[in-house]
Amino acid sequence: MADINFTISRQEYLQLLTAILKKRRMSVINILVFLFMTVGQAVLVAVNIVIHDIGGGRMALLIAFSALIFAVQLFYQLSTGLRARVQLERSEKAGKISSEFWGRQRLSLKDDTLTLSCGKSRLSYDCAFFSGWQVFGSMLIVNFTKERTVHQLIIPLSALESCGGHERFVDMLSEARKESVLCGYAENGWERPENARYSVEFECSEKQFIRNSVRSSRMAYLTPAAWNLTAIAKLAGAAFLIYHSAAGSFDSLAFVFFSIFISIILLLRYIVTFTPLIYLMARKNTRSLFAGFDSIMFAVDVTEDKLIYSGTTFYNEMKLRDIRTVEETDRMAAVYLKDLTAVMIVRNDENRTEATRCILYLDSVAKSNRDKDKVKN
Repeated sequence: MADINFTISRQEYLQLLTAILKKRRMSVINILVFLFMTVGQAVLVAVNIVIHDIGGGRMALLIAFSALIFAVQLFYQLSTGLRARVQLERSEKAGKISSEFWGRQRLSLKDDTLTLSCGKSRLSYDCAFFSGWQVFGSMLIVNFTKERTVHQLIIPLSALESCGGHERFVDMLSEARKESVLCGYAENGWERPENARYSVEFECSEKQFIRNSVRSSRMAYLTPAAWNLTAIAKLAGAAFLIYHSAAGSFDSLAFVFFSIFISIILLLRYIVTFTPLIYLMARKNTRSLFAGFDSIMFAVDVTEDKLIYSGTTFYNEMKLRDIRTVEETDRMAAVYLKDLTAVMIVRNDENRTEATRCILYLDSVAKSNRDKDKVKN
């Protein structure tokens, strides 16, 4: 249990906004945009002036316009303090920050619930939705995410000294999240079918689940389900643009850049899947699923018409008629649905017999579904 009182001044809040804007400035996307809007566009203008032999007033106008874009982008990137003040003023005018925010605030953590009291306002957050934290300067930002809505709480680091510092406070939130998840799941129950045809149980660590998620994402492209007309058209279109860009078929440098940009969009799914970017996505999804646990239990139950995929923190039902293919290794099998969503079955020494029987049955279901698709087509 924790009970904390604190205030946040306008100056502290401005320093926080400035620190956040400075960190965003160092993001990969922002750096790429900055380089394109400064160096990239300047090179593009210079090349076009040379290639098309532009001179006189038109050349001066292009150089002036390029210099203006460069200057505006540079000013935007460096004026984090000004942008922070403008953002604060807009938030106050829009009513996103009330006058009570600058008064005394009280934060309490009790019974797996974090409660924030500010003036007449009182907000409560179930710790099951605690999704992360960051330190910016002298402030701790705590995130609570429910579905796609993210709520952020701002707490001065100095106020957390009474409960052992911000790291201890974050540990308390993490423990509260685990307890809340377990309590919630215990209340709802693990609704596994009593008379399933096939049932497989296994424990999976967070690291193992990430590895299997990456493997299943890449194994999908060994299956016919991944190679539909849309996928083939995207690959053909990208290959056409890349070939003609490399062969010098396009006179305009701008069109070459445009072709490369479109090719990246067409190939984005494959670029993500077969580069280290897939690990970033897998880690994000896994952290959300594991809810702070180092490992959780999984179960796959197959009934007459459903595949039920459940575990310590989740429960999903899928129709058997949606299964399209199964790919397996010695230790893991991935069952793919029509949209290439994968259900992973981990095979170990304890469940090898049950897992093998279940995988063979699901593979037969997948073949039957593919045969029905051929008949329809």
